[in-house]
Amino acid sequence: MTAIALLIGLFWAAFLAATVLPVGSEPALSAALLAGLPVTLCVAVASVGNILGSLTTYGLGRLGKTDWLTRFCRMDEAAVLRLQGRIGRWGGLAAFAVFVPVVGDALAVALGYMRYPWPRFFLFMALGKVARYALWTVAHLAVAG
Repeated sequence: MTAIALLIGLFWAAFLAATVLPVGSEPALSAALLAGLPVTLCVAVASVGNILGSLTTYGLGRLGKTDWLTRFCRMDEAAVLRLQGRIGRWGGLAAFAVFVPVVGDALAVALGYMRYPWPRFFLFMALGKVARYALWTVAHLAVAG
């Protein structure tokens, strides 16, 4: 398999892993590293794909209407405002945690739905994603030698 094909596969695996689809990107990252591709390039491609996937998931959440909470979930306006306040207070930590499997996708949708500011979402989420792939790469290299 060519280096370009491996990198394209890595990008798409990382992108899809950041959506609600049950795809893991770590095996693709390990395959690219085992193929001898440059470490920084592999981490960058995986990070960009995963970041763009999470931005897509966040954007899908933004399509939701907050009045659906009052209409369909029977929350009163005060409860919605309290929830938005919590998101404002803890949103950065939640955005950073978007890298966590299973719950990360739900966090991205929720942050989008509750209109957490996208520049902050992007910053904290991207930091978490890059840290995740950097740590995975360090662990992979330690094991693979």
